Amino acid sequence: MTFVDDPTPRRYRYRTESARAYCVHHHVLGNSWSAENVKTGNAPRPSGDAIGDGDPLGVYTKSADSMMASFEAPGALGRMVMMPFGEMPAAGLAGFRFVDLIVHAWDLAKATGQDTDFAPDLCEAALSMSRQRMANMDRANMSFKDEVVVPADAPAADRLAGFLGRQV
Repeated sequence: MTFVDDPTPRRYRYRTESARAYCVHHHVLGNSWSAENVKTGNAPRPSGDAIGDGDPLGVYTKSADSMMASFEAPGALGRMVMMPFGEMPAAGLAGFRFVDLIVHAWDLAKATGQDTDFAPDLCEAALSMSRQRMANMDRANMSFKDEVVVPADAPAADRLAGFLGRQV
């Protein structure tokens, strides 16, 4: 796949069909891993072709439904799960998935010329969560660049993207 250069490490601007397919693939893997991690507490990271010859929307929907079912199971959010950086409650993993899905929706909207002013309440929640989690963290050890200044009256999705180091 060919990706367009992006100043944010490990983040891609989804301007080509193959890059957009990669985004779906990334989320299918993340959703599937999260579902198994919540169920088992320590699932190996999946790899390989998660979509194959399947319908990308159908495969994504199935992975998202599986992830949501695992988070919605009684007691699931209080379970401990192993993350690459250590153990944490599954509620924290749910928060990571939430922010990841929102910011990649912004990436896709921006790259394809669509409106980035979407789901303002969800984006405000994702921004608040990100600010709380990343307070006093050294971004040099993270996959996010320094915050990009965005006007206070910009859409919440743009402010989230800027906070996570995207060029708005």
